[in-house]
Formats: sequence, structure tokens, C-alpha cells
Amino acid sequence: MPELPLGVTARKRRSTWTPSIRIVNMVAEASDTNQFNGIDHVQRPGLVEFAEVGTGPIRGLYRQAGTFNGDFLAVSGVQWFRVNGAGVPTLLGSVPGTDRNVAAATSARAITVSNGIAYSTNGTTVTPVVMPDARLVGSVAQLNGYFILTELNTARFYWIEPGQVDPDGLSFATTESTPGANKKVERVGDELWFFKDEGVEVWYPTGDADLPFQRTPGRNYDKGCRNRDTVVRVDNSVAWVGNDGFVYLGANAPQKISDNSVDEFVRTSDGETLRATTYSEDGHEMYVLTSDMGTWARDFSNQQWSEFESYNRPFWRAHLCEVGTDYNVAGDDEEGLIYRLDPNVPNDNGVFMTRIVTGGVATVGQPQRWNNLQLYAVTGTIDDPNLFPKCRITWSDDGGQTYDDWEDVTLRKQGRYGEPVRINRLGYARYPGRLVQFQVTDNVVVTFSAASFNAPSR
Repeated sequence: MPELPLGVTARKRRSTWTPSIRIVNMVAEASDTNQFNGIDHVQRPGLVEFAEVGTGPIRGLYRQAGTFNGDFLAVSGVQWFRVNGAGVPTLLGSVPGTDRNVAAATSARAITVSNGIAYSTNGTTVTPVVMPDARLVGSVAQLNGYFILTELNTARFYWIEPGQVDPDGLSFATTESTPGANKKVERVGDELWFFKDEGVEVWYPTGDADLPFQRTPGRNYDKGCRNRDTVVRVDNSVAWVGNDGFVYLGANAPQKISDNSVDEFVRTSDGETLRATTYSEDGHEMYVLTSDMGTWARDFSNQQWSEFESYNRPFWRAHLCEVGTDYNVAGDDEEGLIYRLDPNVPNDNGVFMTRIVTGGVATVGQPQRWNNLQLYAVTGTIDDPNLFPKCRITWSDDGGQTYDDWEDVTLRKQGRYGEPVRINRLGYARYPGRLVQFQVTDNVVVTFSAASFNAPSR
């Protein structure tokens, strides 16, 4: 009974015409209970409506424990909302603009940046931050009670001291050790990372009230930033898309974490549409990178990439995520909806979630007859006893250039646990080999464990 290995990382290389291994809305995880190969494929979390705020899209989503009772702060359209743990929104005020917002907070104050203007809230009202000489702001971070605001399109940054409302005209410094303008400042641990056009500078707090931050010697990196909105704290560090089009993780030195497929995805994307977010669920810490071309998600638990998408869209509509006390939430990229991420839900707010896993095996020499194909998956878990969920199966014998028609196979009715998904008479597999895609769109939680072919008849 030969095994049909299932892919653990997505691969799509259009420019090389090599086979695509599609892992869509699924992630691989190590499993001690999987006696086949020790790897299960589990679905990403579904989306459940948590709150409806404004007209959308959700342009900013932020939460910090200890700030405003741990409520979420969401920018929807041109309005800034405070959303409590029950999903009840309160309008704070207006935040004009169309770009994606960045935010930072102390225990009593939050600042967000929208289209070059910084706005402050005390949890009740919204007021603009008055910058020296009406300078525009590109990003904001907070460290040790100081707000750090980068000036848009320059290497200068200002700080607001604890207790101050606006920055003083002399409270500024310049990141001048690397070329270009600051694109974003991000707090990473007890450091400030300044992401620039052609490099990264790391600064540290000095404790000196006159010069509260200084550049860390030996911590300049020649890996710039393609787009501000790709910079996200993740895995006790920070990840971003570099000016060379590769995805990096900050460490003692930037480490490339993108593979050739993701590199091609970035290269063929409109750079202005690149943005990232992160979430953690059941041990899977994800860096989720989206553009006009789609969404790719890096799982730091296994260092693999998957594709995420929403029904009839090439990318995932949950483009901003934030961590709550008991759950994660995500903002919609079109509507004024905030979702709760739920791994027990097999749909996106009632809309189909398409889950795909690809497997493949080489065929060398003479064509090989396939009498049957078996997928070992969780079965019998459908909530409705009157429904019969299906798995759709298709295969290709020409390196993934063309596929046969879909074949529908039952995932068993409620209570029919542990029964393999089986299809018979698949003809002959020929050189270079056979690729098989397994797809589920029905409203049932699925886990794929393994696949095989030519199993003995039972």
C-alpha cells in the first residue's frame, strides 16, 4: 500500500512551470496520534462576527492589556471606535483618511496615525497631535512611556515625553547611519527598530531625559523595507518584506524566511498593496502576508507556508488581526466587521471556506495502475445528521498543467467516525508522476492525516 505524501508547505512557481503544491486554508502540525507520518493538516480558524463598527473597511485594529480596560480600538472608514469584550462598540471620534493605520498606547492614552496625521484618544474623545511645524507623521511606537513618531518621508523622529500632550520642537533625533527615510518604527522588546528604505537601525533607551534614545552600536542592517505595512511583531521578534523582496525575521541579524514561491509572490505583487498581520492559535503563530495577488501565511511552529483565501477571492478578507484575552479578532478588508477567530468553525461568517491539500508521487518507467485512492481524514463530525459532507478529489498526470474532473466522495454522515475516504479505478499514472488535490467546501471541520493508493480490498 504505497503512501501518497501530502505537501506540508505551499509551492507555486508560475515562472518556472513547475508543479504547484496547493495548501489552502490548512496548516500542517506535528501529531503524536498520527500513526502514518506524524503530521496532520488542520484548517485555519473560521470567522465569526464579533462586532459591527461603522461602514468599513477596518483600517486599524489595536489592543493592549491595561489600556482602556483591555478594550479593542478599531478604525472603520473614517471613524475610531472602542469595542469592549462583548463586542459592543462606542464611537470615539473621527480619523480621516484611507490608508492602513498604525497605533501605540500607554495605560491612559493611545495614538494612531492616519494619512500623515497622528490622532490621540483618552478612551473617550479624539484630538489631533500637534506636530512641530505641522510635520506629517509616518508611524508611531511606545517605549517606557514615550511615544515615538517618525516624520513622513524623512529620517527624523520625534518623541512625546511622559505627561506631555504634544512633542516639543527640540525633542527629535535622526536615523542617519543608514540611507533613506524612516518607513516605520516598531518596538521590539526594550528596543526601537527603525525600518528605512535601504536598512534597519536599532536604538535603545538611555534613561537620559535630554537624549532618551541612542543608536545601538553594531546593530545596523542592510536590509531595508519594501512597505511599512508588512512590518509586524511576531515570534518574539519582528518580520517584514525587505527592499530586495524577501521576507525577513529580525534576530541578531535578519534571517530570510521566505522561500522561492513567496519571493515570486512578492515580486509579482503591487508593492503598494503588500500588508501583513499576525495571530496565534493552538500553538500556530502566523505571519500573514497579503497583496493584490493573494495571501500567504508563515507558520512559525513548523517554518512552512500556506495560502489563505476567502470564498471567490484570491486573498483572506481578515487582513488585520489582534490578540484578545480569550480569543483573537480580525478586521474585514471591505466591511465594518470585526470577527472572532474560531478553529471550531468551518466557514467565514457563514460563507464557504475552501480547504485544499495536495499530494504527489513520482512515476518512473512504465505507467502504474491505480486501483484505488484512500484519504485518511476525520469523518462523521458533521453537526446535522441529515447532511452528507463531501470531499472533492482531482488528479493530474502532466505535472499539474491540467487536472481531471472533480470526483465527489462522502466524508460520512454524523457518527460514522474513522472511515477512510476512498475512490476506485483511477486509471494509470504516467511520467512524471501524479498530483492529487483534496478539496472540502462543505460546512464541516476537517483534518487530513495521510493518503495512500492501491490499498488491499477490505
